Amino acid sequence: MSKIGVPIEGFSDFSRQVAAEGAVLLKNDDHTLPLKPAEKVAVFGRIQYDYYRSGTGSGGSVNVLYTTNLIDSLLEDKTVTIDEEVLEAYQTFIKKQPFDDGGGAWAAELGSKKRCR
Repeated sequence: MSKIGVPIEGFSDFSRQVAAEGAVLLKNDDHTLPLKPAEKVAVFGRIQYDYYRSGTGSGGSVNVLYTTNLIDSLLEDKTVTIDEEVLEAYQTFIKKQPFDDGGGAWAAELGSKKRCR
């Protein structure tokens, strides 16, 4: 049986642990973090919804059991308040210009590079 493209059992839990332990705050000018209660966060870029989980080098496509996107994860956190005006602007943009996966070809995901005008 080929294991190519089959996620390794337990790898997503391991990846989550490594990411959490490896996250480092490099600079915190003006004590921006931690966020204060009711302070709004504006998330920019279509990548907040269209999570790009691949490489264009020798890593190729990344196969995972599940993904989540940045905005949904932030909305789940009741201590974070999302700037609704910015969120709605990106939702409208994404509806008008859906993600282009390049037909599924390797490294052809042109839509991930589109910008909001």
